[in-house]
Amino acid sequence: MIKKILVSFLMLFSLISANDDFIDSYYSSIAERLSEWTPVGENEKATLNIFIDENGAFDYEFIKKANSEEFNNSLKNFLEKQKKIKYPVYKNKKIKINTDFKSEKK
Repeated sequence: MIKKILVSFLMLFSLISANDDFIDSYYSSIAERLSEWTPVGENEKATLNIFIDENGAFDYEFIKKANSEEFNNSLKNFLEKQKKIKYPVYKNKKIKINTDFKSEKK
């Protein structure tokens, strides 16, 4: 069985202080939502930028797609559904997160 994996949750934010206590819980809530996607295939990886604006609107862009079109299409379908969901807002600021979505060996 394929396990869900969301790794390399690199926080790229220029307006957020690294000393903010809310950061961990905020990014954990984002990671939890994104980890609902169930990867297809094995040994695949896609790198994306995730954007959440000051109103909680979700968007994304592929930086590097996986080798598998099935993996990419599954991920894209999941992310398109996320656009319809209001995401948590961080201090009324736009957030950009660089992250890898991976599938592991069976």
